[in-house]
Amino acid sequence: MKQLIKITLSFVLLGSFSAMAQDFTLNGSIKNFSGSSVQLHITKDHMGAPEAITIPVQKGKFSYKGKALRSPYFASLAIEPQKQIQFVLYNEPVRIEADANDLKSAKLSGGKQIEQYNQYRQTLGALETEIREIYTKLRPLDKESAAAVALREKNNALNKESEALATKFIAQHPGSGVSPFLLWANRLDMTTEVKLYSSLDSNLLADNSYFKFITPSMVGQRNTAIGKMVPAMKQADTLGNMVSLRDFKGKYLLIDFWASWCVPCRAANPGMVKLYNHYKSKNFTVLGISLDKNDKSKWTDAIRKDGLTWNHISDLKGWDNEISRAFGVNSIPATVLVDPNGVIIARNLSEKELETLLEEKLK
Repeated sequence: MKQLIKITLSFVLLGSFSAMAQDFTLNGSIKNFSGSSVQLHITKDHMGAPEAITIPVQKGKFSYKGKALRSPYFASLAIEPQKQIQFVLYNEPVRIEADANDLKSAKLSGGKQIEQYNQYRQTLGALETEIREIYTKLRPLDKESAAAVALREKNNALNKESEALATKFIAQHPGSGVSPFLLWANRLDMTTEVKLYSSLDSNLLADNSYFKFITPSMVGQRNTAIGKMVPAMKQADTLGNMVSLRDFKGKYLLIDFWASWCVPCRAANPGMVKLYNHYKSKNFTVLGISLDKNDKSKWTDAIRKDGLTWNHISDLKGWDNEISRAFGVNSIPATVLVDPNGVIIARNLSEKELETLLEEKLK
């Protein structure tokens, strides 16, 4: 309740501070660029289209002055639709020195937000790129091949490293526009997540899209913490029949939040199939909850292609899925393990951790 009051007050305070906030400036130069303009994209809502501003370029140089922003936002400078430089934009100067032939080596300078973004880019940014490359390599491989298994193990190790770096970054930079994104993107244990969330500068970040998105998820995670009863919520299965989370009482139930479009989810499915087949005769089952949006065929096609023979439900509302919101899910894949009495006993265990726990419980 105190946090809710704090967030509400922050919106009131933002209105009074806006008159004092200074405008932002963006300028720089781009070598080997013959175009007449670039586009500044400001992501005020990461679930929607960014605000687009066209900036003229003369002899490779550009300059723009914009009105004061309410919070630090992710932004990008696009010289072409697929060629962009990402950064964090707030009410301070930003300078970009780039080469159109090598945007990855672009130099960013300016105020505190840019300084912190550069720290993120040099550590976590590089790691995230490596993780994306692993997912790309996994797609064409046989899911059970030695190469795929090795890549998944490497990916798990990189994710652990990413989580540790994200935790450190957020703790050190509670007012950075990157911090709410990292809290959204990384799967941290709930105690750590709540602690880091509470440390964020809610006045400064109140209008940041990721901050606004994770706020209800923190409430959801507290309501569905370990030791709580699984809520009596229902959604339709692939045939339109309503299925309740409490229909599985008497069995160990793994609730698996996923989506057909989620590359990490699809990469994890072979391991889930193996786990399910091993324990399904031992008082264990899985319930898939999809965060697909509108298109039922993509959801059902993915179930069929990946051989997911357990129960599946969805309201096809994407990230607004009512059950995922109730559980505070802000990234997928995500899992919740429920015991035969309907009590939540674990969340977001790794494949190995889950197998160890099931082996112990289902002796």
